[in-house]
Amino acid sequence: CQYSQDIVVVVYPEIKLSVSGGGNICTQETTLVANSDVANVSFAWLNENGDTLSTETSFMVTVMDSTRYVLTAEDEYGCIESLDVDVVFDPVVVNVTDTVSVCLGEEVIFSTDNLDLSDTLLYQWSPSSLFDGPTDVASPNYIEQIGVQTVSVIITNQHGCSVTQDVTVSVIDPNIDLSFTSEVQCDGVTVNFTNTSSNAFSYVWDFGDGNSSSMQNP
Repeated sequence: CQYSQDIVVVVYPEIKLSVSGGGNICTQETTLVANSDVANVSFAWLNENGDTLSTETSFMVTVMDSTRYVLTAEDEYGCIESLDVDVVFDPVVVNVTDTVSVCLGEEVIFSTDNLDLSDTLLYQWSPSSLFDGPTDVASPNYIEQIGVQTVSVIITNQHGCSVTQDVTVSVIDPNIDLSFTSEVQCDGVTVNFTNTSSNAFSYVWDFGDGNSSSMQNP
């Protein structure tokens, strides 16, 4: 005895679930977007406990450190795929001293402390005309000149996150000659001071009565 029967096997296309917007991010907020190779797919975003957070294609998240989400997709035939999505907030965390003051002849050393030892940092200082040698190091060789200059550094980690910091550099001539003249005005109360110092570039006047000034000629 023989028995035969035709069996129809239907293989539905793979959903091929993917996500854009995850991984390491530079800001605390990012938008996750679900993608698939087939149409008529419903999505669900879950936390690690299995709670549904959203059923939209796009899902905005705010993370403080590292968070895992689970994305599930179900097509019109009831086929289901799931995908773990890790989002890591990984900004550049550095401590840059914003003011450096030295006397002429002393070395200008820039302090750029990396507070996240898992980061590999790249540096770019500007303007390049104020430096002698490479400007892509943590503390480049600054060309000393008497006065105040502002330089800027862009620090970038391996994930493309960056931070920009301005640094004020003051180079003081130790041989500065301080002097001034004063003239009492006709009202008998007001005094005009004239600064006659040489090799000076900034000033702090203390008048002895609790008042002060940063003008060159108060």
